[in-house]
Amino acid sequence: MDTTKVLKDSKKTDKADRTLSIAVKTSASCGILILLLLSLNTIIANVLEQRLVSSIFTQYSQGVESIINSQGKAQQDELKATVDVNIDMLAGAAATLLYNFDTVSMERMLKGYINLPSIVAVEVLDDSDKPFFAIWKNPEVQSADALPADLELNRDLSVKQDSFVKEEKTGSVTIFYTDKVLLAAMEKVKTERRAEISAFEKTVNQSMKKATMVQVAIALVVVILLIAAIILILNLVAIRPLKALTAMVTDLVQGEGDLTKRLNLTSRDELGALASIFNRFIERMQNLLKEISGNAHTLNSASVSMSGVADSVSVGAESMSAKARETADAASQLSNQMNSVAAASEQAATNVSMVAAAAEEMTVTVNEIAQNSEKARVVTGEAVQKARNASAQVDELGSAAQEISKVTEVITEISEQTNLLALNATIEAARAGEAGRGFAVVANEIKELAKQTANATLDIKTRIQGIQKSTDTTVTEIEQITEVIHAVNDLVATIATAVEEQAVTTQEIANNVAQASLGIGEVNERVADNSTVSSDIAASISQVDDVAGTMRESSSKVKVDSGNLLQLAQQLNNMVARFKI
Repeated sequence: MDTTKVLKDSKKTDKADRTLSIAVKTSASCGILILLLLSLNTIIANVLEQRLVSSIFTQYSQGVESIINSQGKAQQDELKATVDVNIDMLAGAAATLLYNFDTVSMERMLKGYINLPSIVAVEVLDDSDKPFFAIWKNPEVQSADALPADLELNRDLSVKQDSFVKEEKTGSVTIFYTDKVLLAAMEKVKTERRAEISAFEKTVNQSMKKATMVQVAIALVVVILLIAAIILILNLVAIRPLKALTAMVTDLVQGEGDLTKRLNLTSRDELGALASIFNRFIERMQNLLKEISGNAHTLNSASVSMSGVADSVSVGAESMSAKARETADAASQLSNQMNSVAAASEQAATNVSMVAAAAEEMTVTVNEIAQNSEKARVVTGEAVQKARNASAQVDELGSAAQEISKVTEVITEISEQTNLLALNATIEAARAGEAGRGFAVVANEIKELAKQTANATLDIKTRIQGIQKSTDTTVTEIEQITEVIHAVNDLVATIATAVEEQAVTTQEIANNVAQASLGIGEVNERVADNSTVSSDIAASISQVDDVAGTMRESSSKVKVDSGNLLQLAQQLNNMVARFKI
């Protein structure tokens, strides 16, 4: 992954966190949900209270009207009784007047009754049921022998009684009365009571509205306090530890790679467990890198020493080759100059001694190279094992991040189920029509909250994926270190092979030097055979020169391999230097 791109993505993520963090999203979602629920509860309670008050006032109004109706019925009964009393009095008084045909007295008497508010008309018939006298109000008081035909009278509101004189019927009296005055009074009382009830109902409704506003204000204050508490708790419990973990991983990937830092989180929850695992991982990686750094320095020193040994072997081989060529020249001159055989033999003995000393020195050097190669092999083996341990620890960190990913997947499933429930609630509210409109609004809000929860969960999942990417980057770097160590191991194996070849070559040189010593002895003992011996010496010295050439090639190869080993050691040191241990 490009470092510049990662840095830009990290800055964008930090900017997004500063704009709207997970704590704000979660607390705002919970606050809105609680506010909606409280609002819904207040609305439902207000509707129920209004219905209850309306029902109480309706029942009260009906009760008042029922009482007024009962009182009106009693007054109607009282009116009927009064009319009955009046008819008895009129029938008794009218009997004599009918008997005497005294219409003037009849009129004077009936005018006193017609002035009563409840009396509408009075009709007097003779004993033959023929009109005798009548008086009525329309609206003025009028009288005649009979009631006019166009006068509207309610026969149901009339009382008729016969008049007798000495048990002889002289006629009959009919009183027509009305209950309009009584009904008007009753209606006036009903109107006054209704107005009083309506005014009282308005007062109660205003009080209920004020109480509702107080409840809404209290609910808003409670929601605001709850949102602040949720933000504070989430910042303390989750956001700060996640930011600290993200900062450390970012520092490992993009910064100085400080492995001395630790997460200071002691909570007994999933984040505390993750922080503990991460601290143990950082501690183990720190120890591994310390060991790798120490082994790299050892490998560096061994490479420098091996290069010096290779230079020494190369110089010794050059010297031995030069001496061998000198010995060859001396041997060739021996066949032509017989007089200087003794001097040439001494010179040859000296040269052979020098060759033996060079061979012995080369044997010691080869042994040192073998020891250094064995040490380098052990160091690279330990480095490979430590790299494997570091890779295993990184895998454990990846597994812990996967566990957190499972938790975010569970939260995502819950938000999806909540969204599905909200959709079902919306469908049911649509089926309910107008009555389910408010519930549909709440269901839509719940669906929006479920979406916000899913977005917040996706944000957490993205952070965890960032941790996983950082972990994968660390695994890749450890694998690169492992490859470098394997390459070092291969070079050490190559050096060991070269050392074995040099050991074989050294043995051949020793054998050749022994043969040369025998040849010189034979020259001393058998001067006569000096020509043959000189030829053998020349052949042996030629083999020594070939072996010296082989040693030069082997030492050059050892020097090249030691240079590669030194370069790999420096590369390993550079990789380790990226981390602060």
